[in-house]
Amino acid sequence: MPGAAGTCAAGTEKRGIKRMLARVRDTIRKFDMLKRCDKIVVAVSGGPDSMALLHIMRNMQKEYKLQLYAAHVNHMLRGVEADEDAAFVANLCKAWEIPCFVTRINVPSIMAERKLSAEEAAREVRYHFLQHVAAITGSNKIAVGHNADDQAETILMRFLRGSGPGGLTGIPAVRSGIIRPLIEIFRVDIAQYCQEWSIETREDSSNKRLIYLRNRIRHNLIPHLESDYNNQLRKNLVILGEILQGEESYWSEIVENELSRTVLWQEGAPYIQIEQFNALSKALQRRVLRAVFQRKEITGAGFVHVEEVRDLLVRGSVGAALHLPGNWRVIRHYAHVALEKEVPGEEEIINVPEPVLLKVPGTVRLPAAKLVAEITVGSGRCTGRPGDKVGLFDLEKLHSPLYVRTRKPGDKFFHTGTGHRKKLKEYFIDRKVPRAERDRILLITHGDDILWIVGYYADERYLAHNTTQKVLCIELREE
Repeated sequence: MPGAAGTCAAGTEKRGIKRMLARVRDTIRKFDMLKRCDKIVVAVSGGPDSMALLHIMRNMQKEYKLQLYAAHVNHMLRGVEADEDAAFVANLCKAWEIPCFVTRINVPSIMAERKLSAEEAAREVRYHFLQHVAAITGSNKIAVGHNADDQAETILMRFLRGSGPGGLTGIPAVRSGIIRPLIEIFRVDIAQYCQEWSIETREDSSNKRLIYLRNRIRHNLIPHLESDYNNQLRKNLVILGEILQGEESYWSEIVENELSRTVLWQEGAPYIQIEQFNALSKALQRRVLRAVFQRKEITGAGFVHVEEVRDLLVRGSVGAALHLPGNWRVIRHYAHVALEKEVPGEEEIINVPEPVLLKVPGTVRLPAAKLVAEITVGSGRCTGRPGDKVGLFDLEKLHSPLYVRTRKPGDKFFHTGTGHRKKLKEYFIDRKVPRAERDRILLITHGDDILWIVGYYADERYLAHNTTQKVLCIELREE
């Protein structure tokens, strides 16, 4: 009988809803998403995913003693439709007695100003607003409605773009206070849930526009691959993401240990130690470099860049350099490879006081450095240690006036250890001299040569020795 058949179908659908709710609860427990008395901001666009999420969180409110807030962003990308979405969300939250925060943000303006795509700009302002609402409400978590289809699409999209294992982990279920209770639920089950609970939803027309890569993957590529190659594709992609999440979790502790052993950090700049790095396996080398890129937020650096830096560490010669996206420069030194952020015009903004002539013999005040330079001439056995504020030189080898100054662009000095002239900037990098100190280090110059990098290095060609007849002593002392 039709009536009996209808009752049976309804019962089946109800059981399906119960199974979905049980699966959401399993996900929440599996990833430890909720604690009693959590305060949660729920991102609500008005679409099926976010409406189902808000409904589920509301149903769990008593069980977990949750305090819920809703947040909606009108990105001003769809005119009247977007305004209607905002009004819909506000009215529904009022009916459900959930405090709701709604904002309008001119995403097209941000796109033009910062040269971002619509997706990038919308995502950035959306998460910024969610964090703002969390801050003003004292919430400790943000819930968003990503589902299993989103996960599959993300993994496939990243695969097409050439991501490695880290990228193929997909969307994390929990990260930095953001939870995704629907991440293991497919879109078809969410739609059925909304239908059975009579939850009204809004449809975002931009989700059908094929100008966006994700939409082409969703509406064209995945249906084609499932129809002609594997009807379990989305499920398999989700499983792949879960497997790789476990793999990456295992590797993360190993990579962290190698980072602490292989990379030194000076004022936030990474110095990768060549000997330690080359002792690692190729797989670990790549992971260490990716970790360094992530810490320094070197966006746009992919496999090719990792391999270029790896090659520089394994086979590069001293002085070799390469460039990474975002104005980063990588330079090979004797014992390490340094990553530096290039600042346009950096060399031009160095503050170089006028050189001061040193009287031989005589005393000269250096007000900028709050020092006095005393120059004497004597004879006999030399004393003093490298790095002291005392320099002892062979006067008979000095034929030009002596000056004291700080560094200037392009400075080089003769390095006895290498037998050739070396850039002063590279020497400071090798010695890990902080940038802030480099402009304060005094240089004693003799013609075109830097005779003495005070406190660091003296040109051995001019140093006094036991047989020196006339010893020029330069002593720097506090004024």
